[in-house]
Amino acid sequence: MWPLPRIKNEHIQLTLHQQRITLTWIQPHNIHKAILRAYEAYEVPPCTQSLIYNTTALRKTINSFILEHKLSNAYLHIILSPEVIEEQIIAHHKSDASLNELIAQKKQHHFYSYRYVSTHDDQFLFYVSAAAQPLILQLNMINMQLPIHMKSISPPFHLQLLLYKQIFASSFNLARMAQEIDQEHVRIPSVFSLEFLRRSLKTDHPVTYDDHDLLYALGSFLGAIDEIG
Repeated sequence: MWPLPRIKNEHIQLTLHQQRITLTWIQPHNIHKAILRAYEAYEVPPCTQSLIYNTTALRKTINSFILEHKLSNAYLHIILSPEVIEEQIIAHHKSDASLNELIAQKKQHHFYSYRYVSTHDDQFLFYVSAAAQPLILQLNMINMQLPIHMKSISPPFHLQLLLYKQIFASSFNLARMAQEIDQEHVRIPSVFSLEFLRRSLKTDHPVTYDDHDLLYALGSFLGAIDEIG
């Protein structure tokens, strides 16, 4: 028998947009919640209706990042920005509504996921997201060609929920969060706080960051650490 490669307890975050991607490497920090070890942004061709990205180019870009930072056998967390998925907040009168009850007509060739969020104005709020099947299949195919272990594929609102709990910690209140949710734009405005980002993520690299991408990457990292812990 051949020994399996040992998984490295490091976490890479890949955020996908229509015409760009960002790769980050975040580690725990003894003062801040985390420290940013690496950040790279790359331009990519626009999405198409079949294959979302050029598979070879995307694989080479990710592999170059892995090799540069010696992150073989690390975990990969993929974040699908609002540009590449469809998402919405749906209010329903039932707390245990099924996906078919929430979405009357689902799009063909899409993977759907949903979760209960909270109660607001005597209604039950659900988050529903849909990603094109070719995109998910392409990401799985690329993962099999790389020396890493894909741990998660997350929509942005899920990461906002994780960050909201981190922001308010012991004072977290589900009812308060429900009042803050911007249902039309599928976001929690208070999550996008540069003050929280500066307080939580130590950054020493003299480059220009996309603050939203960093917040999503931080949410992905903190969620992974909580899962391990």
